[in-house]
Amino acid sequence: MPAREIPLVTDQVYHIFNKIEHNESLFTQKTICQPMIDALWYYQYCHIPMKLSYFRNQSIADRASIAKTLDGEKCYVDILTYCLMPNHFHLILRQKEINGISIYMSKVQNSITKFANIKRKTKGHVFIGQFKAKRIDSDELLLHISRYIHLNPYTGYVRKTFDDTTHYPWSSFHEYISDSTPICKQTSILSHFKSKEEYMLFVNNQKEYQRTLADIRHALIEDID
Repeated sequence: MPAREIPLVTDQVYHIFNKIEHNESLFTQKTICQPMIDALWYYQYCHIPMKLSYFRNQSIADRASIAKTLDGEKCYVDILTYCLMPNHFHLILRQKEINGISIYMSKVQNSITKFANIKRKTKGHVFIGQFKAKRIDSDELLLHISRYIHLNPYTGYVRKTFDDTTHYPWSSFHEYISDSTPICKQTSILSHFKSKEEYMLFVNNQKEYQRTLADIRHALIEDID
């Protein structure tokens, strides 16, 4: 694999993106989206007690017990936002360990590749090569890109209305505007707002923002659908 042009620096924040090979719509069903969300959560931890496939086969009580033991453990990354779209995904990650993002993304993508190939009885790659990464170097950009990511289901016509977008299960937006149990570290974003409701208004007030991207195109990754 070729060396990455942009070095991934510990304690820095990055917009992470990758697409599905052949522009295939992979993330459309719960049977593949939920394992991807599980992988995003599980593989953030540096020391896990078992493979994700084994973890997912545990009872609800046992999974809760394992999750409790993992809480507070050292992590490769902090997950700030996530969104699964039919043919691609977006993350905002803060690297916590040297090579943390690369290790984390390798674990996540390998896990889902194996899962998808078994489920579909196929072989080969699922994602288009190396994930893309762009450093987010200011709080302003962090807020704008979080909004861009959380609006993806709306402006990509996966959800018809903004209200539907707030309930989209494969995005962290619902975590940011409700009391649901989060997998994201929300402080870096929500600390700039008086309330979760204010953040929702921040996103809602520019629903067409993603279609222009005029103010933040330099901070976004090329060839985003």
